[in-house]
Amino acid sequence: MATCSAADTGLVVGCPPPSVDTLYTWLGVHGATVHAALAVVPDATGFGVRATADIPMGTQLLALPKPAMLSHRTTSLPPIPVPAEPDLAFSTLRLALVLLHELRQQHDSAFWGYLQILPRATPMVLPLWDELGGADGRAAAAWVKGTEAWRLLQDRAQQGLDVPGLRMFFDTHASHLPPTRAHPSAPTFRSFLHAYALVSTRAFTIDLYHHVALVPFADMLNHASAPHTSLAADDFVCHVCGSLAVCAHDVCGPAPALALVLAGAPTSTPAPPRLAHLTETQRTGIEAERDTVDMYAERGVGAGAEVCNTYGDGLDDARLLVEWGFAAHDYDGDGLTWRPDEVCPVPAALDAWAALDENALVDAHFPGGLHDGGMFARPSARPGILNLDNNGAVSARLFALVYTMVCVVSGAELTSEARLRADIVRAAWELEAASDAIERARQGEGEGEGEGGDGAPAADATRLSRLTALAARGVLALLTRRQRQMRPESSPGEIARLLDDVWKRDVDGAEHALLAVTLDYVAAERRLLDVAAGAWADIVNAAGRDAAAA
Repeated sequence: MATCSAADTGLVVGCPPPSVDTLYTWLGVHGATVHAALAVVPDATGFGVRATADIPMGTQLLALPKPAMLSHRTTSLPPIPVPAEPDLAFSTLRLALVLLHELRQQHDSAFWGYLQILPRATPMVLPLWDELGGADGRAAAAWVKGTEAWRLLQDRAQQGLDVPGLRMFFDTHASHLPPTRAHPSAPTFRSFLHAYALVSTRAFTIDLYHHVALVPFADMLNHASAPHTSLAADDFVCHVCGSLAVCAHDVCGPAPALALVLAGAPTSTPAPPRLAHLTETQRTGIEAERDTVDMYAERGVGAGAEVCNTYGDGLDDARLLVEWGFAAHDYDGDGLTWRPDEVCPVPAALDAWAALDENALVDAHFPGGLHDGGMFARPSARPGILNLDNNGAVSARLFALVYTMVCVVSGAELTSEARLRADIVRAAWELEAASDAIERARQGEGEGEGEGGDGAPAADATRLSRLTALAARGVLALLTRRQRQMRPESSPGEIARLLDDVWKRDVDGAEHALLAVTLDYVAAERRLLDVAAGAWADIVNAAGRDAAAA
């Protein structure tokens, strides 16, 4: 993860270097329990956590009382006005303001034993590259155009999480930050950006009371797609006081009938809705428990191994770049995505498509995930997603929208949802068969039976019905349009030459760290598009030859 100078913030000038001993002392004072075989060690981004001995699966790694988290509930900063419908973006920005206030207090903050271990250089999350990344950041940001990360940036701008949105929030609330002994002057926007970047890269969503919070020690574990642990917190607390047990703010169910009580019959204590999923024994048990956030070993950890958390399931490099400032190259996540209005500008088609049941498509034997290299993707963990997955396969929902649009534009009658669904499944199988025939011909299989002359697939195998052929052209046009949104020199070969030039000019990578990681990311995304577009172009071209021959 790239960073920029700590001196620019002015927040920790004159403070002693980060101290692991100070952190552990602070954790002990605040009632935290850290497993004895965990060690905080320096790494490229500040500090990480390693195991000093084997740790079996199921072992508790961390228990931290919730009052030891830093949130808008535990800070000394007075509350700021809350919008009528606060969202995650507001909670994130509010926590950044809280963190800035506590950092400005330095040793006077009740959280200083934890704060002093935080990175003092600003993590370079993608929304800040233009503002703080210098020439490297500006060059890298220019390459993001048209990528999935660029689309996420646009979404975040709508939420006020771009630099203009951060500036607006800061200008509105900066006067709320009081002077401190360490920082009697007014806070700077630069220092707020530092606090925001720390929150973006380290905060956890906790519960309805704290919303988002910084969790000491837990935030030192780096991300892995195959993690050893993850943060667990009981989120069914009272949103007014944070109590896990029944409290005065709860509205409980009806009390037992008086006749039953007088007769000494067994009765149960009414449960508030937030605790209704617990048994009475469990509800009684939490009365005596500390409310903590916990981490357990979800698989064994070997001595010497880095202990890793997960920042979320199925995170792709686009989101990692935007929120955490690095790319993992694990090819997790959903690949490239589209909004419905980007795929189809025809309202009637959008209405017909919206009525389709995705589960019914799958149940009707839509060929999603038929085999590796197939044209259509396995069902996603995110129902309804319109995407090209990391294997270059199109989601059922995306193809269904393209096919529905083709039907409406060409004047085909949509008699019923069931008929449309059946036609979509039939078309998908036509395309899978055509793709298989092209691949067999490419590999020289099926001579004389499934192959035409000159290594071309047999005409029968790639001849498509009219609407299926139009749908194939529609998917190809969608992929081609996405290619054109990226920089024209973003072909993998050209990027490889650019990367080679970067490394020749910058041996240790420090001067062009952001540009290097961005070029790698863009090249991978462009390769995915090129491979998928090539597969669909093969089908379209083969079908065109067959139609001409007929």
